[in-house]
Amino acid sequence: MNKRLTLLFGVSALAVLFTAAPVMAADFDTTGENLTTGADSDNENEFEIDTEVEVEVENEAEVDNEADVDADTGDNEVEENTNAGDLETGTVDVTGIWENTANAGASLLGADDGGLTGSADFINDTTGADSDNENELDVDHEVELELENTADFWNELDFDADTGDNEVEENTNVGNTTTGSGMLDIMVGNWANNDSGFSGSDLGWLDLDLTGENNTTGADSDNENEFDIDSDVDVEIENEAEVDNEFDVDIDTGGNDVEKNTNAGDLTTGNGDVKIETENRVNNGGSALGAGSGGLNLKAEFVNDTTGANSDNENELDVDHEVDVEIENEAEVNNEADVDIDTGDNDVERNTNVGHTRTGDATIELNFFNEVNS
Repeated sequence: MNKRLTLLFGVSALAVLFTAAPVMAADFDTTGENLTTGADSDNENEFEIDTEVEVEVENEAEVDNEADVDADTGDNEVEENTNAGDLETGTVDVTGIWENTANAGASLLGADDGGLTGSADFINDTTGADSDNENELDVDHEVELELENTADFWNELDFDADTGDNEVEENTNVGNTTTGSGMLDIMVGNWANNDSGFSGSDLGWLDLDLTGENNTTGADSDNENEFDIDSDVDVEIENEAEVDNEFDVDIDTGGNDVEKNTNAGDLTTGNGDVKIETENRVNNGGSALGAGSGGLNLKAEFVNDTTGANSDNENELDVDHEVDVEIENEAEVNNEADVDIDTGDNDVERNTNVGHTRTGDATIELNFFNEVNS
């Protein structure tokens, strides 16, 4: 009797990922004026602006797929019969698809990721004699964006198909012995940490429009407009992926004994056909760059006009703008296949009349594709 054992198994794993909402920009508009100040007066406008954006996204995925398949249609005994018919063992046909996706598209998205827009208009106008007039702006702008993706895939398949190891012995008349084929077709796809990054069109930009004016200042007066701008943008992306694919395949259609028969038919062993495809794509397409990442757009206009005798008039601008971008991708991919196909090792001995012996073909196709850190 011919029996066909067909197994279909599939695994689809999608790891949970987190995508942060757009990081909105900061915006300030300040005006400071000291107008028509009295003699010996002390006049001050002071602005202190602190903005801090800290976003941390961490995705961690661990996927383990393990399959142990043992299919046996052989190990049959046809012994000590006067008349015995054909012995035909069934075929083993296994098809599998494993798909693992983790941390795909995990990113910080937004058109204005942590940007700062500012406008300041300061004026000291018609100041009194011996007066002290000051406008001061202090801006501290800090953006810290951190994205960390970790993925660990482990795929293990142990496949054992046995249609052989049959014994046809000590029969008077016995028919043909035909063993079934063993077939394995499996596709494994692993995708992790792809297209993950900060894709804002203007990441951590700085846009300032500053005006400082000392106009018609009094004698012996001290007039000052001071701007102190500190901007720090720190972007860090870290992708780490480890993929292990291990296949242990053993197909045996042979190992048959046809012995001590008077009349025995043909012995034909089945084929062994193995196809394994793996596709590993990790840490690809991640970026920390936008169209204007870390850009600085500064407009400053300072004027000292009609200053009084012995007056001290000053406009001061101090800008520190620092952008630090770090991208680190680390990938380890291990593909291992141990394939053993045996259609031979048959014993045809001590028969009076025996037919033809034909062993099956062994076909193995292994395709491994790896794309990492591109």
